[in-house]
Amino acid sequence: MEGQHHYQFGWHKVSDEKTVYRALRPATAGVLVFRDKNGDAALTDDDIARGLDEQPNTSINIHWSGVGRANFSAGCQVLAGHSYINAKGELVPCAKFAATSYSELGSQKTRGAYNVFTDLLLAYAPPGVRTIAYTLGQDGTLRLSDAWKEEFVHETVGKMKRS
Repeated sequence: MEGQHHYQFGWHKVSDEKTVYRALRPATAGVLVFRDKNGDAALTDDDIARGLDEQPNTSINIHWSGVGRANFSAGCQVLAGHSYINAKGELVPCAKFAATSYSELGSQKTRGAYNVFTDLLLAYAPPGVRTIAYTLGQDGTLRLSDAWKEEFVHETVGKMKRS
């Protein structure tokens, strides 16, 4: 659901000691979510018209998704390890050292850009700050601000896909 949600670090994939890692988990009672109600593997306007789940969901995490080509999540927000855009608007490719999946993690491969994200949050958070506000919105929401060009999302995603 669009809006700001408060998250804190916790663990993801705790069912398997070989894949467990730090991820962001809801810091409150959970997140209200829309679900694919008709089983077509897509969140459509029809699904949204049917409304939110009745209870907040505490398992909607923000976690790693491999390099971002084939891995996805059925409900969580995911961050691909392939590349990121730095504060100068420059593309930083991570593909040479980013694992495509859990099976590639090890001596030469990491979670790539996801590691940069979590390291920055963990290392630079002011003392006593234990949560972040994560803003979720649709592409059209960005048009509500004069600071964002209408094609910002399309151009940014395109830049990352070309790396």
